[in-house]
Amino acid sequence: MIFTDITVKTKVIIAVTNGSDMQARFMSKVMRNTGDFLLVIPFRHKGLRVNFDGKDVRVHLEVRDNEGILWSFKNCKIGIVKKDGLVYHRIYCPMKNGIENRRGGRRFYIWEKAVFEVDGMANTLFASLRDVGILGFSFAVDATKPYITDIKEGRRLTCTFKNNEAKEVTISGMIVRKENLDKYVIFGCKIDEPGEKYISFVKYLERKNVVVDAEI
Repeated sequence: MIFTDITVKTKVIIAVTNGSDMQARFMSKVMRNTGDFLLVIPFRHKGLRVNFDGKDVRVHLEVRDNEGILWSFKNCKIGIVKKDGLVYHRIYCPMKNGIENRRGGRRFYIWEKAVFEVDGMANTLFASLRDVGILGFSFAVDATKPYITDIKEGRRLTCTFKNNEAKEVTISGMIVRKENLDKYVIFGCKIDEPGEKYISFVKYLERKNVVVDAEI
């Protein structure tokens, strides 16, 4: 999906994170797409219009196409505008081509320290577990590290981290995608078989994170 494919009356969700353990999700409806930005009914929480300013705040836009496939547009900027006497949130996305969510489910940004054993790497990898979901997870590696060339798509790996009860959880899977960012390289992974502890942790995150509907 490209940005201009988002039509009027489409419901959109934004995921807001501060880069650590905070994540909130808000829903609204598109009232106009100029090709450069969206005008949507203002996002509200407890009746108040939401302000998206703040240090380290990151906003990602999520939208489903006509076939039900979920697409993400990263690092959006949101501000308030008035047009024809009405107030809107304006969403600007530097990405004009969305990223398809191949996992098919929600993901939660946690940015937790984790230990990885990657096939083909002689040493244990210490990196940040960026986000998790029932079907997959991703981790971030400092783009300046020399060993980053040893982490390749198609390689199998295990990941060990501590859950909300400080208990170790180990999951295994395969690296299926790679995304280069300014400071990090993100590796997306498909899980072989999520264990009971892992599923319990994801369900805990589902309870912890909220989606707030706009008044539509």
